[in-house]
Amino acid sequence: MSADLSTGRVVREVTDSRFDVPTSNTLWRQGLYVLNSRVLTPLTPAAPYSVLRFELS
Repeated sequence: MSADLSTGRVVREVTDSRFDVPTSNTLWRQGLYVLNSRVLTPLTPAAPYSVLRFELS
């Protein structure tokens, strides 16, 4: 991302079968953490929610 956040570039694409609808992410300690919002999963008390971590090296 540019300093003013007006432009950026894709440097790597991450895909995973566990993604439902990844809605936000953060970089921390050589990892990419992705919030899996599960908006396409029916709402039930047993519906799993997760934060997925991907190692970046």
